[in-house]
Amino acid sequence: MANVFMLATPYGRPRVMSSYYFEDTSDGAPSEADGTILRVHVGREDRCDDTNWVCEHRRPAMAQMVVFRSATAASPSVTGWWSDGDDQIAFSRNGLGFVAINRSTEPMSERLQTGLPPGEYCDILSALPADQKCAGEKLLVNDSGAADIHVPAMSATAFVLERQAPQR
Repeated sequence: MANVFMLATPYGRPRVMSSYYFEDTSDGAPSEADGTILRVHVGREDRCDDTNWVCEHRRPAMAQMVVFRSATAASPSVTGWWSDGDDQIAFSRNGLGFVAINRSTEPMSERLQTGLPPGEYCDILSALPADQKCAGEKLLVNDSGAADIHVPAMSATAFVLERQAPQR
C-alpha cells in the first residue's frame, strides 16, 4: 500500500525496489555457498522464482500504479483529499485519476468526490481490462463526480480516465 501511495502522488521521483526474505535482521541477500550474492537479474532473465528475492517490482499492482502515475502525470497536484482521520485515504489527480487506500482491518465504504467525469471506470488494481471489457471492479461516477467507493480491508483501488469502461 505504501508503493500504491508513492506512485499515486505526483511528488518526487519514485523508486520501486525489490528485497529479499530473511529470518534474522543480520541475514544478507540470497547468495551462493561461497558467499557470492545472487543477482536478481541475469541478462534478460530474473531469479524471482528460484531464490529468496521478493521481487516487488513484478507485482501487478506496481505495474498498474506506474500506469496510474503516467496517466496522471499532467496533474501536478493532489486534489479532493479525503481521510477518515485514521487508516483510510482517498484523493484525485485533477480529473485524470482517483485512488483510495484502506490500511484498516475493516472494509471501507464511502461516497466520495472522485474528480472524474461521469461514467463507468475499471479498477486497474483489481484486474486489467481484457479485450476492451472491464475484467475487474467497476466504479460508477455520477454527474456531480461522486461515487460509492468500496475498498476491502488492507487494500487499495485506483481508476484513471484513460481506462474508462467501454459504453454498452
